Amino acid sequence: MAKTRSVFLCQECGYKTTKWLGKCPQCGEWNSFVEEVESPADTAVSVHDTPGTGPIAIDKVEYSESSRFSTGIGEFDRAMGGIVPGQAVLLSGEPGIGKSTLLLQTAASLSVGRKVFYINGEESNAQVKSRAARLGIKTAGLYLLNDNNLEHVVSQIDTHKPDILFADSLQTLYSPRYASLPGSVLQVRESAHELISLSKGLGIPLFLVSHITKGGDIAGPKIVEHLVDTVLYIETDSRGYYRILRSLKNRFFSTDEVGFFTMGESGLTGIEDISTAFTSIHSGEVSGVAIFPMIEGNRVFPVEIQGLCTASQFNYPRRAADGIDLNRLSMLAAIMEKKLGANLSASDVYVNITGGLKIEDPALDLAVIFAVYSSLKNKPSALDTIVFGEAGLTGEVRPVFRMEKRLQESKRLGFKRAVIPFQQKGIKPPDGLSVLPVKSIEEGIALL
Repeated sequence: MAKTRSVFLCQECGYKTTKWLGKCPQCGEWNSFVEEVESPADTAVSVHDTPGTGPIAIDKVEYSESSRFSTGIGEFDRAMGGIVPGQAVLLSGEPGIGKSTLLLQTAASLSVGRKVFYINGEESNAQVKSRAARLGIKTAGLYLLNDNNLEHVVSQIDTHKPDILFADSLQTLYSPRYASLPGSVLQVRESAHELISLSKGLGIPLFLVSHITKGGDIAGPKIVEHLVDTVLYIETDSRGYYRILRSLKNRFFSTDEVGFFTMGESGLTGIEDISTAFTSIHSGEVSGVAIFPMIEGNRVFPVEIQGLCTASQFNYPRRAADGIDLNRLSMLAAIMEKKLGANLSASDVYVNITGGLKIEDPALDLAVIFAVYSSLKNKPSALDTIVFGEAGLTGEVRPVFRMEKRLQESKRLGFKRAVIPFQQKGIKPPDGLSVLPVKSIEEGIALL
């Protein structure tokens, strides 16, 4: 019988050692080593080696941008930029957020006129069929392969030659050449390497689903993220209504774009126009509201910032924030007391970002100040005005990034005025949008 030995693998970078170490000498991570059992078979060659072609001059390499094609799902394409032959995509997210649903919908869309393999290691064929029926998926080009054995999967791919390959999930695949269990660092690393090598050799796109750890990181060794061409992460807003698809890495497209979805009975539906998703409809005048032009990737959409001030019943007034950092709100309240003479020390202050969004952009400062001051003084808010600018501790309004994009989209969405930092007054606004540059929060509040 072949002898086996224990080795320790770093879960972050795949570094291997014969003894446990507290800190990985290669990537520097602490407590990242796990024990694996290694047998002589672990040194076997790949089950699908791709022969090398030798060096070739770069100007001789054939490539055409027309080879890029669409998934047929608008918001998915917005985040990914389409698909190129041989592209390896890793999709990750929390359990139950919709990874398998999105992958199945994408596979069904791509199966029109193509042969698509869907490796379902987590569910039986009947379970996937049941979910497909609920999503209204009826296509003959989508083939289910319920097998976790990597060698069997590679054999089926070699035999049937699919055009696109999906694997749900990476943690369920295993190779019998390794003694460790499915989901271990060794199995995940080798399974990913095997499928990606196969994808590149055959020129077929590959979509992999991966779980996440308790800390929110993509499960498995970090090397998997280096091997793939694109890393997508799907997350939800604090209320669980919207699904946001982000590109963390993309060798063939920008990582600036994001896709928005809602989850319904028919699966994930893309939101192409989100201009009204995060604002409210008010009848008549209202106080305690400011409109902030939020930017996500290359998208700009208005977000309603709501502020509420009430007389405090406690010795220490309350500060509560939903969607922004509470420490940031406390700082802005202190600036308002110092520079505007606002008596917030006797008031409870509440700030809410509609739609359950979380915003870390410092350009939000001025909109929060406007909303809180409007509520404190019970002054009606100008709902046709967008407000943005970073507030300094001395009360100055500092410049923000992507000013032109915010102004252009705000005009397209029908806003009439924009309160902006004075230092950026030289930027020409679009026709029909009145720009009001302010040097300090005092000048800004005077416009209320």
